[in-house]
Amino acid sequence: MKKVFIPFLLFILLLVGCSSKPDDVRKEMWDEGLKVYQDISTSIQNGSQVTDEQIQRVNFFYNKYTGDTSITDNEAMLLFNLNKLLQNAIEIKIAKLKMDHTGVDDGIKEFIKTSDSLKEIFKG
Repeated sequence: MKKVFIPFLLFILLLVGCSSKPDDVRKEMWDEGLKVYQDISTSIQNGSQVTDEQIQRVNFFYNKYTGDTSITDNEAMLLFNLNKLLQNAIEIKIAKLKMDHTGVDDGIKEFIKTSDSLKEIFKG
């Protein structure tokens, strides 16, 4: 599994250096969303579980912008995918606690799909 995550981590580092924010996404949302994405992705890649602090951070971020009526489609897509990434990470955590290897594998597959969606967003 580490063979998959090392190139993935390198891709994230490259992505951070090359990301270009769409004009209709607020800089603060972009920067904060990218940090949240990197934090959760790094935890999962290292085989760690999502922490309560990370869960609270994503929830705060999500709730901060959810009621905003001026939110753009790109911002909504960013929020949706970050929230989904968190859900995938929590599913992995629960499966690990239950020692459900199939659930962990399924959770990782979903996590990678969501992460790929976020990569596309952050590539600009």
